[in-house]
Amino acid sequence: MKRKITLARALCIFLPIMIVLCIFTVQLCYRFMYLPAQGQYKALAAELSQKYEETDQLIIDLKEIKELFDGKYVGELEEEQIIEQVLDAYVQATGDRYAKYYTAKEYEEQQASYEGQGVGVGMRVFITQDGRILVAYVEKDSPAHKAGILPGDEVIAVGDEKVSEIGTDKASELMLGQEGSEAVFTVKNADGQREVSITRQAVSYSTVLYDLENGMGYVRILSFGKNTPKEFSEAVDALQRAGAKALIFDVRQNGGGLLDSVHEMLDYLIEDGKEGAERVVAVTVDNKQNEKQYVCGDEHSVDLPMAVLVDGQTASASELFAAALRDYEMAVIVGQTTYGKGVAQTTYLLDDGSAVRLTTALYNPPSGENYDGKGVEPSISASSEGLNIYLTPHSEDPVYIAAQKELNNK
Repeated sequence: MKRKITLARALCIFLPIMIVLCIFTVQLCYRFMYLPAQGQYKALAAELSQKYEETDQLIIDLKEIKELFDGKYVGELEEEQIIEQVLDAYVQATGDRYAKYYTAKEYEEQQASYEGQGVGVGMRVFITQDGRILVAYVEKDSPAHKAGILPGDEVIAVGDEKVSEIGTDKASELMLGQEGSEAVFTVKNADGQREVSITRQAVSYSTVLYDLENGMGYVRILSFGKNTPKEFSEAVDALQRAGAKALIFDVRQNGGGLLDSVHEMLDYLIEDGKEGAERVVAVTVDNKQNEKQYVCGDEHSVDLPMAVLVDGQTASASELFAAALRDYEMAVIVGQTTYGKGVAQTTYLLDDGSAVRLTTALYNPPSGENYDGKGVEPSISASSEGLNIYLTPHSEDPVYIAAQKELNNK
């Protein structure tokens, strides 16, 4: 005869078993899951604590130093200047050779320069190897233009300070000033010397200059700012309409600029990929090995023989411009090995309006071969050393002549 199992009896049998199983499961989880996780947590906590303590110690030390000077120093403190110098020193001490701290004013000026705007008299100057300041270019309708300053004029004094006595760096610094202030220069040319007084004002600076000579379209790119792609496409279009048979792009002494701008300019020249095959003009790689590709996609291209003129001061975006056209076999590079800056910077705005620029990525041309620290080698070697390339006629420029000869043979 089978015995009936009541609910109470069932509970008495199964409840102890469930309790034992629960205890056993908890022990397993604790041994094989919680303890390793706890170890990892402790390691992470220790790492974060160490980093916090290091940062906290820096703040404590700075606070103690400030309290000492506030309480003991017999002189007066310029708090804003001290903070700026401390932040600048920190950025410089990181070892990032392209890092920079900007005050709020400096950041505004930098952004304006990318827009092609600036406060000044409207002239670009060139420092010669023998320590002279020559006017390289004068913006049309600028204060300098209206004052009759011409390319080739030598600035021999700024105010009462002679360039030969104070040096070109100090003289260049004195040439800067606030909008509405007076700039007094002594300039010299073949007709003699004279003193000019010019009121500084907001000026729109060109970043692209061009001309046509004997069927050869010449485009000098001074920098890669926000307005440069528009100026560039207008120059290329104008030269093609005028009958240019080839194009020479001059990026000598061009220190670079915005990656987005050089991307847009390359896209304007290089044909888009066919049948879904994208044509990459640049690839950036960040510190986590994340890649970002810059591809062609504007449905525009230029089918003319091309050359790019480079020198040892061709850097950053300028090098990318030359390397990309070379990699797609669209241009020959003529001149000297470039500077070798194959890294990109990002500028971050801080709460008080100041900003910090730091290196955040490598960027590679289409070949994938990064040129940081090595430079881009020309296909045809030629030198303009000792020449003022802004004032030297094409017929007397060895680098231009070498490029012209190569293009004429195509």
